[in-house]
Amino acid sequence: MDIDELVRAARPRTAPGWARSEAGQRVLDGVIAAPPSRSGAVRATPARPARRLLLAGALPAVAVAAAGAVFLTSTTSDPVPHTNGPAPATGSPAPQSSAAASPTRPATPLTARQMLLAAAEQSAAHPVGRGRYWVLRKENGNPVEVGPPDGRYTINERRITELWNATGPVDPSIFLIQPDAGAGPATDADRAAWEADGSPSQWTVPPSSPGTDPVVIDTAAGPWMRRTNTGARPDVKGAIQYYLAGSAYTVEQLAALPTDPRKLARQLGGMIDANGIEIRSNHSLFQAAKELVGDLPATPQVRAAAYRMLAEIKGTQSLGEVTDQHGRRGQAVGFVRRDDGGRWYQTRLIIDPATGQALAEETWDLGSGAKPGKTPKLRSYDLIVRAEFTDEDVPATGDR
Repeated sequence: MDIDELVRAARPRTAPGWARSEAGQRVLDGVIAAPPSRSGAVRATPARPARRLLLAGALPAVAVAAAGAVFLTSTTSDPVPHTNGPAPATGSPAPQSSAAASPTRPATPLTARQMLLAAAEQSAAHPVGRGRYWVLRKENGNPVEVGPPDGRYTINERRITELWNATGPVDPSIFLIQPDAGAGPATDADRAAWEADGSPSQWTVPPSSPGTDPVVIDTAAGPWMRRTNTGARPDVKGAIQYYLAGSAYTVEQLAALPTDPRKLARQLGGMIDANGIEIRSNHSLFQAAKELVGDLPATPQVRAAAYRMLAEIKGTQSLGEVTDQHGRRGQAVGFVRRDDGGRWYQTRLIIDPATGQALAEETWDLGSGAKPGKTPKLRSYDLIVRAEFTDEDVPATGDR
């Protein structure tokens, strides 16, 4: 449901301590209780004009019109055909395991297609699991440049969200969020510069736009907030909704998605067309498949189909072995896109092909030249820390 995207986008970068204020509480309550739009997507504010690219962290924070949605300008024709390989057998709802990467060091670099097909095989073989809750824990970070003029360095401003979505009518669905999870140096080099700056525990960032206040970023983590998730579909009593390509689905409906990659691509394309949030393109299909493998309680067979679909999307590039912001190794694929303002961005998906587990999603700025620049700059990241079914009780907070 990408509710962490909603919270991140809804958080105004205008006042120190916003998350601890009454205003912050009201916004967070509104995010949880926001009613579905006609297309079933949660709206935190009135919809933005369709087909505009909105990147969290790349623009001043505004409320996202639909959970997990980005608004794009199409520069491509209809997507290329997808693989016509054999369709896996349909299975029952199953988990993604906790995101702990296995070493992935191929003897020779893998192409994007090879890596994604390997991830598909591992995903299809992943054991089926069930539980009282679907748990999705994610850490979002936004790099911020701070420090003196002659010794600038980058810190990551962090927030953590944890969804506990009940799979039955008895347990309540709970949303845990730590809007201020504590900031710190992004790299070892940044840590050295931070220490040279006297190891400050707080930074004041200039206003993001005229008429707004400076923002204070702290190394100390703020409190956790706990809310009841009321995001149930009105037509399915007690069933939590998950968002895919702008439409709301229950766990059972996600399990019924096609396990043939061609059929899955056609269905996702039809959903994109019907919602009008994005234009059907290779990029919008890349985004939808990324949601399936990263954020949603899809079956192993559906995830495998999504990986096979990704393998055949024109524009998907292999980036080789990388490490995410927690130092976990994985193989990355990327898709480069130019926004309406002329800036180039690359969306990255980091995968552990040994398990088929998505580890992280990242957005990189590639500049505003005639072609993408060769020195990318990280703009935001989402680490998938945990994504699985469980019978555990919901904790009081996410501190553990």
